[in-house]
Amino acid sequence: MSQIDKAILGALLIELQNDPTANAYIIEKFNRNTSRKLIKQKVQKLKNYLFEIKKIEKDRIVFLTEFGDENLTRIYIVPAGAQPPTVDER
Repeated sequence: MSQIDKAILGALLIELQNDPTANAYIIEKFNRNTSRKLIKQKVQKLKNYLFEIKKIEKDRIVFLTEFGDENLTRIYIVPAGAQPPTVDER
């Protein structure tokens, strides 16, 4: 995991600490030709970092994946009662 990834995830953790009722949604967008194995590995690496190393509660972060023309990560903080983001299935 790169330093940029860790910095972004660190900011996410601060946001979650500041609002204990909020949840996070991490949407990973992968190029259409990305293998399922690679997708699973990346999501598992993120989960290990957040849940095992940073000890964030597992029920506070939802991981979603989608396919597109480029690799992209989007992170949303969703306050309690707000609608969660959706995944584009195109």
